[in-house]
Amino acid sequence: MLRTDVNDTIATPLWLVIALVVALSARVVATIYDKLHPPTESSVIAWKTDYKPIDVLDAKPLLYYFSARWSASCTRMDQETFHSTDLVSLINDRFVPIKVVDRSIEDGKNPEAVQSLVDKYGVSSFPTVVLALSDGTYIASDDGFLRRARMNRFVKWFLPMEDFCAGREAFARGEFATSAECFKRFMDRPDSKKDKDLLSKYRFAAAWRYIALKCIGRNDEAKKELDEAVQLNSSEKKWPYPLLLHLAGREKYDNLRKEDRPEMNADMAILKYAEHDEQGCLKYLNSVLPNTAYRAYTEYRAALFVLHQLPESVRAPLEKKYLF
Repeated sequence: MLRTDVNDTIATPLWLVIALVVALSARVVATIYDKLHPPTESSVIAWKTDYKPIDVLDAKPLLYYFSARWSASCTRMDQETFHSTDLVSLINDRFVPIKVVDRSIEDGKNPEAVQSLVDKYGVSSFPTVVLALSDGTYIASDDGFLRRARMNRFVKWFLPMEDFCAGREAFARGEFATSAECFKRFMDRPDSKKDKDLLSKYRFAAAWRYIALKCIGRNDEAKKELDEAVQLNSSEKKWPYPLLLHLAGREKYDNLRKEDRPEMNADMAILKYAEHDEQGCLKYLNSVLPNTAYRAYTEYRAALFVLHQLPESVRAPLEKKYLF
């Protein structure tokens, strides 16, 4: 029984007492286990503190852990989340783990290298975990205390997407050979064709790989793989399936325009560039370049790359018109 200040009595439900006992017992057992089983070297993340990204897109991705010594949540993550054996093995095997310790509270400011990373990834709270490609290109982030299960989901969400993300960034930069190879690895994954959440990514990969292969002169290979992608699960008609149909010659461009996809003209501009059709490329670039709200889009960035590959006499009027 619980007694109040006015000497009334309140009955405590038996289920609540049992739940409290179980919770406390579990906590005691976990504490004793941790003391008796300190993490071995193999169950500790091999954090790097002075790692510099390499200038390639298809090497090991990066996992940044931004922490601060004054943060209780960071301490909990160090002691709990990052001592899960399975998670530690996964991070050490598949990522380059980098720990960035913020010292702005203790020292008044961060070392230049630390502050540069904080600014680059827009870190405003601790802890924050950032996933990036091997060259440092941002992919995703999560902040606050991440329990083992949440951290595990976050990391595993990215792994099937790793090659897709690298291929997408390479495509945007005009690195078409690298892009084609990254997309190929992604498309060869069995789950990329079967997982409903990955099917859309598979189709984007197929369309962009087709265009990338055309840009590097591998036309026969491009056509064969495109036909296979079109036939895959054709009952799902969402974008970019209509784009695949058009690239395969099964959908007219006028019908495609009904989709109202501004990035579509960028794909067409790149394709015309691959076909050495400068006038066709210019036609589509004139439709793409005014849409500055889409500058961060993969296709828009790739179209800008194509613009700068055109002869100066061809590209100069567009550069002047759109102030590039």
